[in-house]
Amino acid sequence: MVICDKNKITEKGCSGAPDWVIEIVSPGNKPMDYFTKLLKYWTANVRKYWIVDPVKEMVTVYRFEKETMD
Repeated sequence: MVICDKNKITEKGCSGAPDWVIEIVSPGNKPMDYFTKLLKYWTANVRKYWIVDPVKEMVTVYRFEKETMD
């Protein structure tokens, strides 16, 4: 993950949403990355979410806006 606002970084980790998350898909847990985490990151106001699938050799990029996903 990438956190651009250094004020979000605390001793416990990130306070608030990171700006960018890159997820490497686990072959046995694809629904978690493609659906569950996608929804969680979107609702948490993460700006960008990349899903890297090494088996398919594919990167899916989501850029979240306030009201929509594209």
